[in-house]
Amino acid sequence: MKDPAGALAAVRARVDAAARSAGRDPAEVALLAVSKTWPVADVVALAELGQREFAENKVQDLVAKAEELAHLDLRWHLVGQLQRNKATAVVGVGAVVQSVDRVSLVERLAGVAERAELVTEVFVQVDLGGPEGGPPPGAGWHRSTPPSSPTRWLATRRCGCAG
Repeated sequence: MKDPAGALAAVRARVDAAARSAGRDPAEVALLAVSKTWPVADVVALAELGQREFAENKVQDLVAKAEELAHLDLRWHLVGQLQRNKATAVVGVGAVVQSVDRVSLVERLAGVAERAELVTEVFVQVDLGGPEGGPPPGAGWHRSTPPSSPTRWLATRRCGCAG
């Protein structure tokens, strides 16, 4: 990245303007820098400028960067698809999982987090439109894990909305 300070400042300015136009305080909006395809040196450069939230779309890249940069105060997110057999690695680096799309994955993440005595934040993808106006797929997900589970839940939505 040729000018990380300039690039970060430009993105933050756009985010701040969008927040203000929506009537929100820009300080309440977090910027998630997706570092896929970018080298560790660029992540370090952005971290030195105050960026703390980074995302990867591949588990192996997420784990490699999180482990190499463990000395920095960074928060990692997985934005790509997660296979159940890679849940241990993702939980182990403390990543937020933003791509949970099935109950079996929620259950696997909850089990891994419980055994590790960690809390794993997840974003659950829910199609609010549902087939033919019926109940959305996964409508009962909030009941699939006991309240004592070490998984913190955040819900997101996908829709075919314009705008």
